[in-house]
Amino acid sequence: MYFPLTIFDQEGWLLAATLRPGYQSEATTILNAIERIIAKLRARWRNVEIVLVVDGAFKSSTLLNWCEDNDVFYLAGYCNSAAVQQKVQPEADVVRREFTKRHGVPRFTDKHDKRKGQEEHTRIRNIRDSKERMAEEKALALRSVRLIGEDTHRATTCPKEDPDRRLIFRLDDTDHGLDTRCVLTNFTSYTAEQIYGMYCQRGNSENWIGELKSCCNIRFNSQSCLANQFRLHIHGMDYMLMWVLRLACPHRLANRKLESIRKILT
Repeated sequence: MYFPLTIFDQEGWLLAATLRPGYQSEATTILNAIERIIAKLRARWRNVEIVLVVDGAFKSSTLLNWCEDNDVFYLAGYCNSAAVQQKVQPEADVVRREFTKRHGVPRFTDKHDKRKGQEEHTRIRNIRDSKERMAEEKALALRSVRLIGEDTHRATTCPKEDPDRRLIFRLDDTDHGLDTRCVLTNFTSYTAEQIYGMYCQRGNSENWIGELKSCCNIRFNSQSCLANQFRLHIHGMDYMLMWVLRLACPHRLANRKLESIRKILT
């Protein structure tokens, strides 16, 4: 089985697309492409500052060490492991107490209450009056408490010579319970809130991946990796042609999805 891995710049330009065999990790597969891209960028702009933003699948020691050795900043998603949960437990207790103080007992934390939470969400979405629906959604969203903090962390699976890295954690307590998100970074000049805000921009890449899949209708039907890799490159060029075309479109189409523009033109 092969999985497509893609690298975009901050504007959505597709820099690389490669297939990862199922038996290889994401980080080791993509490292060669990252090395080539960064080498070309620095050949053109010697002192350019590069920030690599990746999700939790790419938090390997090999990739992070390479970034540190080559003066590349990184924001890498990190799993909410048992070690992390223990580390952020004091802050989690503070968030829970604050939620109870402001909003009372959480309504949907018990496993039997999850269905009630879904029913409440469905009820709000089915309200016909838009003002009333938006008011209900806002009231539900306000029933939350957020805390962003930081610590240092090194996973037990990492080599002993690895340093303790800066760990940014975001704790949200809602009616559904505590939700934790973590980011590893080698930035030292930004606050925890700024780091987390920078990492959240990675969500744009999910939209670009979705556009690549929907607009180009990617299919990997061959049993040959080489043939499927060639198809991925063709689809990538198709995506970039549509991406450039959108830049030339009137302003009213600037925020349209590529698939919508393709349908308009065809």
